Amino acid sequence: MIDIKGQEMQLIERTAQRYRNQGYSVDIRPSNLEIDLDNYQPDLLAISPEKDKKYVIEVKKRATKSSTNQLRKIANLVKKYKGWQFILVTGDDVLRNRPEDNTDIHLLSVEEVRHLWRASNELESVPRAKFMLLWSVFESLARHQANTIDLPFEQSQVYVLIKQLYSQGELLVGQEEQLQSILNIRNKVIHGFQVEQNILDEANNNLYDLISTLFEDWYQEPSPSF
Repeated sequence: MIDIKGQEMQLIERTAQRYRNQGYSVDIRPSNLEIDLDNYQPDLLAISPEKDKKYVIEVKKRATKSSTNQLRKIANLVKKYKGWQFILVTGDDVLRNRPEDNTDIHLLSVEEVRHLWRASNELESVPRAKFMLLWSVFESLARHQANTIDLPFEQSQVYVLIKQLYSQGELLVGQEEQLQSILNIRNKVIHGFQVEQNILDEANNNLYDLISTLFEDWYQEPSPSF
């Protein structure tokens, strides 16, 4: 019989150790908080050495649509307090040793993303480079949208982010399926495996068009002109 509670505690302890390694003081399942979260008890409370950053952390083996809706409410409560932030960590985030464990990272601005998108047209002769740049543009837009709708997945693995944006109606079923297909190509490209030229060209075209649609849907503005 699988010990679900034991597995969850292992994930919590591993996450706690990561924050301790960064100098944070960490309290597992804190019973008392300085802020009112409507009787919610997080899995972890991490406080920076300077005490200027305080993270309320929920650790889940996997996130479902129902749990995401509940955690969005918690995230909205936390953001009311200066210096506090809610973070959702999934099992995949822990096991894959995500680079986002550096809590000081910041997203590119939408304007910076738009600039990179313009630059992608200069890479027609280097399709692999163009693909990676376009994928970076998509990830930036997706993480911005997660933040805009208070979805606590801004720093999650991208495939988790895609599924959650779809579950919240931010991506259509066809878009989610297309992104999962393009994600498989992304994994091959980034790890140095060969991808047939026609497949890569099609992925570039599809990704470019999808980003154009997301700019219009999420930002209510026409896609950048070139």
